[in-house]
Amino acid sequence: REIEPLVRDWPVRRGSRSDGFMIFECDRAIAVCAGMGRERITHAFTLAEAQGPIRSIISVGYAGALHSGIRKSMIYWPATVIDAETGERYECEDGSSTIVTAERILGREEKLQMAQRWNADLVDMEAATVARLAQTRGLPFRTLRAVSDEAGDVLPDLNRFMDTRGGFRQVAF
Repeated sequence: REIEPLVRDWPVRRGSRSDGFMIFECDRAIAVCAGMGRERITHAFTLAEAQGPIRSIISVGYAGALHSGIRKSMIYWPATVIDAETGERYECEDGSSTIVTAERILGREEKLQMAQRWNADLVDMEAATVARLAQTRGLPFRTLRAVSDEAGDVLPDLNRFMDTRGGFRQVAF
């Protein structure tokens, strides 16, 4: 769901569902759809590296809004990525706003606390891991996020629909 609009018109496209990962390729890019969480992202990065040399990284996905002025479907290129677990900060190649990476899907009150603690605009579950992997390899990094839910939205506990591999159990949802 998250990358389909980006890979839909690629002249060459190949998908593989082995282990719950989708790999798309065209003549100049590789896209790996991995699911949520550090472990899934790290494995996806390894799969991308196995396809050939990488010159830059763009992490694409959904993010939750942490402020009332941020609306669903808005698009952001954050300038700063923060890992909520470690406090590590990563600067992106370009952009504005700040995104903080959490270990799980947050409820409304947790999002408010995250916004206050980190002075962040958005929350996701992947960007910090991708940024860390890119940095350790000396690769330029950017992240693109579409807002999936607003700061005041009351969501059901979506964590119960995550499988042990970081995938979203859509049928159970």
